Amino acid sequence: METSSDSSSRSSSREERTIPPGTPLDAEVREALLDGTGAGDVPTLRRELGIASDTGDRELARALVVVAAASERASLRSVVPAPPVGAAGGAVGAADDSSFLGRLSALSGRHDGRVGVQAIDDVRTLVAILRAGSLRVRRAAARRLGELFGEHAKERHADERRLIAEVLGANRDVEIVYEVSAALAAMPGVAGREERAAREGLEPAILAARHIASHFWDGESPDDAFGELTSDERALLLMRVRDLPDVLVDHLSAVVEGADGVTSLEARRALVQALRHAGDPRLVPSLGALLAGPDIGLVVEVARALRRIDDPRVLPLLRGAFERTVGETARVALAGALGEHGDLRGGAYVRSLFGVADDVALPVILEALETLGRPEDVERIVAVLAREELGLVASAVRALGCIGDARALLALDALRGEPRHAALRVDVGTAMTAIRARMELRGEEAPRADISRDAAHAASAAARSAASSDPTVVRIRASWDVFVGRLLLAFRATVRAIARFEAAAARRPGWAVPLLSLGMTYARNGEIAQAIGAFRRAIGADREAVEQRSVAVRALARCFLARADELERAGRTDIARGLLVELGALDLRLTGSALRFEVGRRHEALRRGAP
Repeated sequence: METSSDSSSRSSSREERTIPPGTPLDAEVREALLDGTGAGDVPTLRRELGIASDTGDRELARALVVVAAASERASLRSVVPAPPVGAAGGAVGAADDSSFLGRLSALSGRHDGRVGVQAIDDVRTLVAILRAGSLRVRRAAARRLGELFGEHAKERHADERRLIAEVLGANRDVEIVYEVSAALAAMPGVAGREERAAREGLEPAILAARHIASHFWDGESPDDAFGELTSDERALLLMRVRDLPDVLVDHLSAVVEGADGVTSLEARRALVQALRHAGDPRLVPSLGALLAGPDIGLVVEVARALRRIDDPRVLPLLRGAFERTVGETARVALAGALGEHGDLRGGAYVRSLFGVADDVALPVILEALETLGRPEDVERIVAVLAREELGLVASAVRALGCIGDARALLALDALRGEPRHAALRVDVGTAMTAIRARMELRGEEAPRADISRDAAHAASAAARSAASSDPTVVRIRASWDVFVGRLLLAFRATVRAIARFEAAAARRPGWAVPLLSLGMTYARNGEIAQAIGAFRRAIGADREAVEQRSVAVRALARCFLARADELERAGRTDIARGLLVELGALDLRLTGSALRFEVGRRHEALRRGAP
């Protein structure tokens, strides 16, 4: 029983406490804690905690718990701040791309500086977006093309209607097959009738699956609703989950969670893998429940499925799973899924594993780089194309197509001609088409074949050299490359000079000087579209260095204006407007008043002419 003297001693010890809750532990207290309460200078520990020297160990332990807990809370608040919210709705670390392509949004209209796909009427621009945009905007572009052909068909020129029908009919992109199918089904003519017939042909399979699911949950049959279908029927239905009734989606969710009681783990993993392109928000709760599971293979497949679902609940689920997951493969897959939703927090982590990954992890890393990849990753990914494994090469081809850098075109073209990779010709062609479409949307063009070849070889050799050199040696070699490049320009050896500049940029990706030299060289030769690409790379490497060089920023502004003029004359006003918006986002104080005025005037004129 507690005595009055114990009570008074305890109350007095609380009053004497000098360290308030929330104060981080100092060095002396931490040292005393390491020694333990049974050894060391215990009076010092009591004094630092603000309790009486004759207080018992129980009160000492209680004081330690209070102060330690307060210190831990304070450290957590200082080390792990609340996630910042970006303009895109919480996209942490989102790429700062102010070009027309970077500002594209799947939403309608124009707001917050972003361009909604639904506000675009130019068919060629929409076709390029369908080939090169992010997953969300590609889906929106397919829907928009269907609208232009369907509801507004009479307003479109015959050539535009033919282009829409050809592009949608030839599409083989599994990521947007659902939206393309819906667009084709709404069209008049042969293509529309064929697509409507194909969709109606799935009705018997849906009815059969409903019947089997009903018997399963009524305890009349142990058979799975989808396991009893033929392989092609099951594949088609799982690709079109968004068209299935709720009862079948509920059945799928129960099997995914393991609530049916009969499906094995391997079968569940196979089902989640088959749901990769389903894109149905109704599956989010069940898939999210699996992210906390111990099975790495299942977490990877869940991340791939959630990556393709456009739902606001997905991003918090992926963020939480990424922060608590320690397995490399699962964490890389989660980082790639976050990248698809605009959160690039896993980019540095994925790149750190690229050089040391084995053949098992490399495909997952390449898949993550489809959403997290940057132009400076191209050289390392191109090196994978020389591997013998067909799966690795296919993953590298897809990653290069998604990054969309022109330097990959030469390597992809060479790969397409290799007989040993004949099975990849369709994938290679798709990737090259996506790269060219991406360049079109950014107002760029690929350099000549001779320039591309020499520059690619020089950059590849320099990248390999830089990877095995001391940083000081790398800086010296890069500076030497720039010096030799400028010397070659004096003798009008333009192709060799460009190769030297590319080599310097490959050695030091964060150095803007060789990229500015590259852009200035293209600009002097009248190759405006190629110059814009080089200037963009320089801005990405060191924006401040670009803006502080008056000669470079003037050349950059003139190139953007000239390219905007060309595109405006060709009727590509959306892309022209994007170039001017991108230019207006830079610090143009060193360009001169006349040039700044012209940029503002042109942008205002295009804005007034916007739909």
